Amino acid sequence: MKEDDSYEVHSNTRLFFLLDENHYVYDHVENEDSLHIYIKSKEHGCKCPICGKMSTKLHATYRRKFQDTPIRCKQTFLHANVYKYDCENPDCECKVFMEDLPFDKSLSSADRCSEYINSCRFDVS
Repeated sequence: MKEDDSYEVHSNTRLFFLLDENHYVYDHVENEDSLHIYIKSKEHGCKCPICGKMSTKLHATYRRKFQDTPIRCKQTFLHANVYKYDCENPDCECKVFMEDLPFDKSLSSADRCSEYINSCRFDVS
């Protein structure tokens, strides 16, 4: 399955409310007591948080794991493949920075849960 196909299949699982246009759910594993959601970034550039210059120069990728609001009364974990970029401005003091993660913002997990519930309301009505 191509990454784009995976995005289409899993976007229908309603997990995409956590994400922006640069991220998608590519897999999930559910067992008796937990749900694991796997997220990837699409290739994209990011602005340096210090100088604001756009960078497409990939420095590294790594994985991060977040615990989120339980779904279906199960512990829920987000596993993200995350990009780090090199700042392309030689005068900037920031040499390497991490991409923004839409699911690691100031919204609390309760706020995200409310957003999800509200998004479901429109499908039912």
